[in-house]
Amino acid sequence: LLDDNCDVHTVFDGKVVYSIWTPNDYNKDLYVMDIKTGVNTLIETNVYNFFRAINGRVYYTVGNDDYCPLFSNNTEGTDRLEIMKNVEDLTYFEGWLYAFKGSGLNTALVKISLDGKQRFVVCTQLKEIVDFVGNYVYYIDTSSVLRVVRNDGKDNRAIASGMSKKNVIVESDVSPTVVVIEIH
Repeated sequence: LLDDNCDVHTVFDGKVVYSIWTPNDYNKDLYVMDIKTGVNTLIETNVYNFFRAINGRVYYTVGNDDYCPLFSNNTEGTDRLEIMKNVEDLTYFEGWLYAFKGSGLNTALVKISLDGKQRFVVCTQLKEIVDFVGNYVYYIDTSSVLRVVRNDGKDNRAIASGMSKKNVIVESDVSPTVVVIEIH
């Protein structure tokens, strides 16, 4: 169905989401192909990175490292929405997008609704996400402190210092309990 020059990102609802390098090999063009009909639809040009398909929409960034806005579009390419400007790492958890904004000591984790209309800062001075468990986010801050915060940005607490993601296992179904294991 597709040629060798494409990257297949995902298959859902009888559709294949894929991209093809543009002639200058700088960015890609994002397409959706209907498997039954074989019809290809160009969703976007100059795609920097495909993120994922959620609820019948595709999420992707456009541009480059300096200018990297997050967009979503339907599979017909007719309902393009800009979600947020300058998005770096992106995670999806329980109906929300979580994006890294800023850099170094100024890095924040921002929780964003799928349409981009609701957004708020969950935490700042973020180094790396450890895990999402229930209504909590476990993360390492820029001082290598393991912290837990509710996913609404409230109740931010330090748990242990001198940590990295590879040193932490989070186990919890109900409350924010943490098992910390040092790996030597």
